[in-house]
Amino acid sequence: MANVSDKLASMACPLGVLYVILAFAAAQTPSPPQQVTPATVLVNKGVVVSLFPYPFPGHVELFEGIDPKDMTGATPSTQHPFLQENILITQLVPDPSSNAMYYIDVHTNSIYRWDNVTTTLNDQTVSTINQTTKVFEGLSRAICKLDLDYLTQNIYWSDPLLHWIAMKPANSLDPADTKILITDDVEYVAALALDAESKFLFWVSSAYEDGKMERSNLYGGERRVILSTSFGFVDDMTLDMNEKQLYWVDSYRMTVETATYDGTGRRVIRRLVGTEFTSIAVIEGNICLINYDSYEMQCMFKTSGDRYAYHSFYPSNPYAVGFFNPAVQKTPLENPCATKTCNHICVNTALQPKCLCGDGYTLDPDGMTCSQTTPLYENAVVMTNSTHICMIQVSSLSSSATYKPIRCEVTNVTKDTTHIQSHVAKNLLYYTAKSKDPASSNKTQLVQFDLSSQRHWVVVADMEEPDDMAFDWVGEKMFTCHSKLKLIKAWDVVTGRSSIIYSGNDVKKVSELAIDPHRANLFWIADTIDGLGIYVGTFTGDRPVKLIGSGTLTNPSGISYEYLDDSVCFIDSGRFASITVNGTITNHRISVGSATKSLIYKNYAVWNAGPATLKMSLFSLDASVFTTITTMGTIHSIALFSKETQKAYLDPCKISNGGCDDLCFRRNTTVYCQCDFGRTLKPDGKACSATPLTTNFMLVADLSHDRIIQVSLDGNTLVSLPINNLMTPAMVRYGHHDDLLYWCEVGSKDIKRGTLDGTRVERLITIGGGLLYWADAYTDQDKIEFIDLEGTTSSRGVLLRDMTSDMVDLTVSAGFLYYVGYNKHRITKVDINTKQPVQYMTSQPEFGVLDSVDIVPTENTQPVNALCGSNKGMCSHYCFSTPSGKKCGCPDGMYLDQNTQLTCTTAPPTCPMQIPNGLLNPGCSARIGTSCGYSCTTVNYAKNPSITILNCTSSLFWNFPTDSLCIEKVCPTNMKLGQLVDCMGKANDACSWTCPSPLVKLQSIDVVTCLSNGKWSTNLDNLCLPRVKCNSVIPNGAFKGCSYQAGTSCEVVCNAGYSPLVDFVNCLPDGIWDKKSNNICGLTKVVEPEKLTQASSNAGLTAAVGVVVTLLVILIALAVAFYFFRRRIFSPDKQNVQGRYRSSPNVYFNASDNRGAAATSPAEGYSNPSLHAGNGEAMPNTNPLKLDQINLADDNTKQNLQNEGHYDSIREGRPVAGAAGPHEAVNPLYTTMQPQEEMAYKNAESVPEKPGYHRFN
Repeated sequence: MANVSDKLASMACPLGVLYVILAFAAAQTPSPPQQVTPATVLVNKGVVVSLFPYPFPGHVELFEGIDPKDMTGATPSTQHPFLQENILITQLVPDPSSNAMYYIDVHTNSIYRWDNVTTTLNDQTVSTINQTTKVFEGLSRAICKLDLDYLTQNIYWSDPLLHWIAMKPANSLDPADTKILITDDVEYVAALALDAESKFLFWVSSAYEDGKMERSNLYGGERRVILSTSFGFVDDMTLDMNEKQLYWVDSYRMTVETATYDGTGRRVIRRLVGTEFTSIAVIEGNICLINYDSYEMQCMFKTSGDRYAYHSFYPSNPYAVGFFNPAVQKTPLENPCATKTCNHICVNTALQPKCLCGDGYTLDPDGMTCSQTTPLYENAVVMTNSTHICMIQVSSLSSSATYKPIRCEVTNVTKDTTHIQSHVAKNLLYYTAKSKDPASSNKTQLVQFDLSSQRHWVVVADMEEPDDMAFDWVGEKMFTCHSKLKLIKAWDVVTGRSSIIYSGNDVKKVSELAIDPHRANLFWIADTIDGLGIYVGTFTGDRPVKLIGSGTLTNPSGISYEYLDDSVCFIDSGRFASITVNGTITNHRISVGSATKSLIYKNYAVWNAGPATLKMSLFSLDASVFTTITTMGTIHSIALFSKETQKAYLDPCKISNGGCDDLCFRRNTTVYCQCDFGRTLKPDGKACSATPLTTNFMLVADLSHDRIIQVSLDGNTLVSLPINNLMTPAMVRYGHHDDLLYWCEVGSKDIKRGTLDGTRVERLITIGGGLLYWADAYTDQDKIEFIDLEGTTSSRGVLLRDMTSDMVDLTVSAGFLYYVGYNKHRITKVDINTKQPVQYMTSQPEFGVLDSVDIVPTENTQPVNALCGSNKGMCSHYCFSTPSGKKCGCPDGMYLDQNTQLTCTTAPPTCPMQIPNGLLNPGCSARIGTSCGYSCTTVNYAKNPSITILNCTSSLFWNFPTDSLCIEKVCPTNMKLGQLVDCMGKANDACSWTCPSPLVKLQSIDVVTCLSNGKWSTNLDNLCLPRVKCNSVIPNGAFKGCSYQAGTSCEVVCNAGYSPLVDFVNCLPDGIWDKKSNNICGLTKVVEPEKLTQASSNAGLTAAVGVVVTLLVILIALAVAFYFFRRRIFSPDKQNVQGRYRSSPNVYFNASDNRGAAATSPAEGYSNPSLHAGNGEAMPNTNPLKLDQINLADDNTKQNLQNEGHYDSIREGRPVAGAAGPHEAVNPLYTTMQPQEEMAYKNAESVPEKPGYHRFN
């Protein structure tokens, strides 16, 4: 390279000189202008359209170098065929960054990559035949959708019939790298798109009217519904990554629509009636669409929807369009997975790249490598012959290859294997086989095979050979049927124990078995005493019911349960059939010959066809049958291994729509409801409501969604009227005379009417039946044609030809047709049934040119109203037929009598003059157009507050029903916190009530009464009260086993030194004990005996001393007693002196009490009889001291009061039990003088005596 550069540098100067010389010579010598050839510029863009192979082989049309904005109807294109002559391309996904195009071929059910697209764009002679690579095979026979994450080079596709969204690396041909991404609640995905930059995946599932648009991240997580109403059938969708806008075509709604990534800003760009688009592509400000039926591509501006280009491909049908243009991909963007070493798949996420594993593998802890979970595919058909258990992917069954890859996981370890079942959640297979142990070789065993550990375990070592078996994956039980034993048994696969579910004639000649684990139903084929049939029973052995009998069946076999529509599928007479559990039979067109084994996988049926052959087809169609020839020999049994067919729970939205009025969605097993357009969700979260507008609205009929919509005149309010079961409503009108809605239904061919709130709907007329006849004199054929009243093309025919007659008019009566013509001088009669003329009239020379004909027969042969046919229906003037009967009419100036509805009078008609339980206001004429007030005359009735004025309408009815004017006064019966019992709430009703726990009923009353003013005697909100508790703390004790709830009783336990004054206390409804807390535990009264001294060893001396001491004490005591006695008796002021009153506890004294009765307890007001006053008498306490005589400041007094439990009562000035008055207290046994009083009296003698009390020193 260096030498070449040096030579070019050395030549630069001479060449420059030469150029100047040549230029000068050319300027001096004129010469003809030279042709300059521009440099070749490579084309790197174009519009690609796929065309179906009729009448030419399948191919694509390339518009090389064209931007969509430059498209016209005359833009040239080039055909490029593919290797597959019958190729049917339904999706085109350009990848300019990799110079490739991905497409789906329905003919081979495969995804392909077309490489080196720019080579084809720049050289029209280059064929695409050798530039395609099959990336994936195994799509269903449906219009699958495809898109590409061009950053990570992962392709995503939806399969509407297999009900999943899957993905794989676009550059990997290893089937193990395929990942089924989303399977839950994606029943029919008709459109799919993704944004590699924003990392969002979008799709529309259940693409019909209950469809919804969803969004997730690129590995299927973070799902959310972004749009859920007003879908028809979404055929295709795409997006604009720059504007973050979604675009889709809806063939049922005939719309092109758009919305943002979160579903807001939805807008119809263009509606084209009669047009069904199959594909859409968007770039910058342009949209191009394919109209398959019209053989054309249309392009429009995506803002206005104005069309600017039409390109016809006639006679070939285009299907898909794609823009191979760098502008469809945002660049430069880096591949986030370039530095991530993933074993199988790398996806881009919002935070960082994430590794995924293909089906049958799990991600290792390192987050990058994958380990095989099970040798089985995640969605497979398991087959068994005598010695092997093998499987084949469900998706591969629909491939075009006859021989497909099969994995055999159990080889030569079984003997005479006859039946097989799977437990997908635990990676287990169960099969029956003969024991390989020679000692028990004749025994049939039920064996479990663990796919993870590759180990076998005998569940049942010896069982009767079953005719069939079915596995309950919810309860982990195997059900087997035995025709010889007339048994259906259930086996616990953990313990191996069995139980008999059905026996005897109910299962006579039972041959095959199927189950519905979620509803615990068993289905079997048996030839019982009731005949051959398919029966349904339960896991608990309830009485079986015959679903279908021998009158319909010939030789049924291959029974299986289909969970999507709760039906039992079977083979009979060489064809598939199904019957729902409620007895609806559907015969399908699939011809299966002599097949005996079958299963249903979503929308597909799989069956055995010959010893080693499986076949698969759409369940509802006898078309596209795929054949798989195995190398297994005779296939004994087949079963599914799929998580999707062994769900742990039923979809709650499939059961009564999840309780939702309109739209049901779920997150796992949790249901949430939404309402359709124009309706509002009620507070219960289930029901939807729509309150019709009453004034200032327009009415529109929505043919696409079977609804009638009100639109307020200001355009701000839209209400979908709650009228059920509409069938394509049209021509809706509002009847001001009766405030009813009138409409016709295209679907039911009815004219109906009803109220705005949908509470009353009735059919007026059914359109249909009969034929329409017409004469045609202007086609030089002079014929009479007919067609049914629906205009069905196939019903059109020619009744008669009469050349040169110039027939112009006809009429029909009693099965005959009569017609006249300009060139006919007679009326011709034709038998409608035979289509032959009947001899009727000869030519009449006097007839001129006959123009019309009609018939008035003596007996009306047309349908007549029997009510009007006799005596004018008793009408005085006119009788008119109505859909429901008849109606009388009157001439102008006369009015129909509103009472008889038969006669006509000259008196102007009025609206009803009487109203129930009320009167019209005086002066009300009740004529049409007048307004009147009213009043209610019955005591228990009141005016409807929402109706104050009545207007008499042209139909002679008030604008409100008269029975709604005076309404009976009733009390409201709804309680916030309880429920009235059997209560209507009418005046004078007395009602009881109940309260929910933990509330309790109000105890003060038993019933509430509805008063004449419509109010209850007691507020309903006050009838149920919160349950209250009593105080749990009491002085000197506690409660035993007590809840403290109102209405309960509690046992008392007192502390040491205290005794219960009561055994139980009751907690009242207001939370107060029925005993005072200080009257529950009292101080225990104990009198200790005198202690005896121990006798000394000198007994005699001790006794003597004791006698002397005793005598001295007695003498001293007598002297003291005599002294005080004399003072009391002889003191002149003995009534005016009182000493300090102190005593030991429980000694009561009162000189004025002379009952002399011994007290039974201190509570009765008596002292302890073991203690005596100075005169040796027990001292009763019937006259208590005054409260103000007790010194609470004295410590001893306070302590004694507290021990007795009276301190609080006396401190608060309250009397205690046994007191004689409100200002007195029992047990005063304490200092009765205040301290300042004691200071005034230094000795007892100087204390003034209080009346009625002894002085005690």
